[in-house]
Amino acid sequence: MFLLLALMMVGESMAQTIRMKANVPFDFIVNGSSLPAGEYTIQSFGATDGRTLRLGNVGSHQGALVNTVGVDAAKVSGQTKLIFRRYGDRYFLAQVWIAGSDHGQALPMSHRESELSKDYQNHFQEVDLIAAIR
Repeated sequence: MFLLLALMMVGESMAQTIRMKANVPFDFIVNGSSLPAGEYTIQSFGATDGRTLRLGNVGSHQGALVNTVGVDAAKVSGQTKLIFRRYGDRYFLAQVWIAGSDHGQALPMSHRESELSKDYQNHFQEVDLIAAIR
């Protein structure tokens, strides 16, 4: 019984609650959906593992739900940020990081991005966008 309780507590402490706002100055794609530029809220949704994110455009009320995969960094993130991969004029949301944590969330590459990546021979520009914790 004690071991089960300890494991539950460790699991909960590893879960990361995400609540942030970001002003995205370009249209972008997440989970196969095209979203317009604008102010977005991003937050954990559903399960306590913090891996399902809900993105919502404050002005247009468009949004998306996306399942993510946990990723670790060699050092703690100094800023809360969104990381996009850019191919030409198309942006794809790739990762979400919270300041003060060495654990972030990565979005799986969609079929659309995978095809575009091949066209660009896997060359892309990484674009970091600073966000604010809500």
